[in-house]
Amino acid sequence: MHLSTALYGTSNDEANRHRFIRDLLHDAFPALRVESIDKMGRNNNHMHLVHLTRSGKSAVAQSSQQPGTVPFPADPDALPDHLVVRMPNEEGNNTDIDAPRKVRNEVAAMALARGTVPVPDVYLWSDEGWTFVVMQYIPTAVELGDLWEKLSVEQHHILARNVARILKAIRALPVPEMYGVLNFDADSGAIVVVADGWHTPGEMYSALVRRQLAAADANTHTRGWREQGLRERIDRFMTDSSPNGLAARASRIAGPPTMTHGDLFRSNLLVDPTTLAVVSVLDWELSRVSPPADEYFMSLAQWHFLFSLSSEDDPNDPMEAAKRTALLSGLFPSHVDGIEDWTAAKAMAEALEAEDVSRPSTIASFRDAAELYWFAEELNHWFYNLERYWTSSRSEGALDKGRAALAKNLEGWGF
Repeated sequence: MHLSTALYGTSNDEANRHRFIRDLLHDAFPALRVESIDKMGRNNNHMHLVHLTRSGKSAVAQSSQQPGTVPFPADPDALPDHLVVRMPNEEGNNTDIDAPRKVRNEVAAMALARGTVPVPDVYLWSDEGWTFVVMQYIPTAVELGDLWEKLSVEQHHILARNVARILKAIRALPVPEMYGVLNFDADSGAIVVVADGWHTPGEMYSALVRRQLAAADANTHTRGWREQGLRERIDRFMTDSSPNGLAARASRIAGPPTMTHGDLFRSNLLVDPTTLAVVSVLDWELSRVSPPADEYFMSLAQWHFLFSLSSEDDPNDPMEAAKRTALLSGLFPSHVDGIEDWTAAKAMAEALEAEDVSRPSTIASFRDAAELYWFAEELNHWFYNLERYWTSSRSEGALDKGRAALAKNLEGWGF
């Protein structure tokens, strides 16, 4: 369903979004009436909890079903009391994927997962105008992040095992034999990797570095890293045909096409507060088909399983070094100075091993993938594209740190 968004003004105005949502749901689901709309706590998207009542009108059967959706309840007794409407936040976008492609990717990933991994039902979505997803609300579940501090260490271990099972199920999803974000085939509606996907991990990582450098060229702050001779060194690395150049380094990265969620943080895991079962996995917008290593560059930070070489995390910090050593070796000490909840990392390590889920210590070429991934990120961190970042204290010294990190990588590679 497509409404003319020209009638509503800017989508970053809350009142405009509320008018749009009311009109959208009125037209799509006439048996329901919007009572009120509450804001849900998300930064990178505008999340709306819509409270509904019965309008007294008859439900209208959907004439056709969009790819990736489930039929909306036709039985008046089964109509929902709430819906969630998700819309991108233009000022908080943390991905370089454009909004239409992002919504198609997210809906396709959830459709692929449905039945194997618990995800909300999707009833309606659009990749035109103001992109949106209308989905199921699960009232009996709570975000793991809201529950974590109230739980015992023993319960943390139970949750780690449950999350490891979820990750194992995600890894087992039947993905297309290519790397990239997902889409729906225009003719059949089948889930496919986008046409500009890649056939090998090497192609994917080479493209990632080139894309990030192009973004750095367009950024008025990094300006393509052209100062102090750094850009010349980057260009030599990009074009060099020796074993140290980009092409050769990327070709050493291995791993089958695997579903990567890309944002497995506690806030994206809904759990049953009694059984601690994971009842829904949210926020699939960063998901993609990639080598298994990628999940550990993007997810599980609150379990201390995100492997970072970012200048934002101070790679020279002994705490970060100890964490990286544990992840690469698979040997987790009883404690790490500076990390109060290191037991969470140990719990996740034990759970991943018990569930036989590949992890940094067991993934071939993991370090090669990590070095190229974080080199690409250092070229153009997502927050470099947000003007509010450059007016915050967080940006102080950022370019100097980024320049030093890039130079260190290049020096280590012989450039």
